[in-house]
Order: sequence, then C-alpha cells, then structure tokens
Amino acid sequence: MSRDIVTSENRDEYMAKKLGIDDKKENLTPIYHGTSAENAEKIEKKGFNVKHSADGSIWFTSDPKIGEVAATGKGGVITRHLDKSKMKLAGWDESDKYGVDELINKGFHGVEYPKATKEGHTHYQIFYPEMLKKKHKKSEK
Repeated sequence: MSRDIVTSENRDEYMAKKLGIDDKKENLTPIYHGTSAENAEKIEKKGFNVKHSADGSIWFTSDPKIGEVAATGKGGVITRHLDKSKMKLAGWDESDKYGVDELINKGFHGVEYPKATKEGHTHYQIFYPEMLKKKHKKSEK
C-alpha cells in the first residue's frame, strides 16, 4: 500500500486528484493571494472586499509561495481558482492604456500580467474576486 505525500506545494493538486477533478478539463487555474495569517482567516470566512483595497482590486499570483513576499503581511496564503472561460481579462496593453474604472466600464473582470516576474510567474489583478472559485467541489457523476 502506497501513500501520497501531501505538502503545501501540492495540496491543491492532490485534493483535485482525490476528488476526481481535472483542472485542465474544467479550465481552472490556481492563483494565490498573500497576506497575514490573521487576514487570511478573516478572508476565508467573509470573502474578499475590494473596498478595503488601495486600488479597487485584489492581487493574485501563480506563485504558491507568495506568502513570503505579500504587500500587506506574510504568513497567510489564500488559494482561489480562476476560470478564464468565464472571466474577461485585460492584458498588458489594456492596463497601460486604461485605469481600473475604465477597464471595469469596458466589461473586464480583471487583468492578467503574464510572466510578470523574472521567474516567469503570472500576476492577476482581479476586480470581482467573488467570481473566483473558493475550492473544488466533488464532481457529479
């Protein structure tokens, strides 16, 4: 009998596999928001509130180790799943040309900044964090 080793880096992938969820089939991309452990607990209970952000959006990254370099604290990482087929995301060109309010008025739900870091991580500026999936739900058969 073999056992899978679950770490903080592979927990989402392990749970998706265990629940029979194929992120690629469902078009889900895991993204991460770093904050303090205290804030992470509050956000998990009540959700994100863009009114508490400096720019009317919530920032995420493709890097699961964001908790060590978060802007508002460290020690807490919140995972959400982005379904790109259900969200209209602007890119570098639109974000250079328009402000957040203008992007929202044009129907964008956020901005995707591919390869925003030297390590190749993608950053996401999300205007409607309620559109992100909180966690995997068991597949219906």
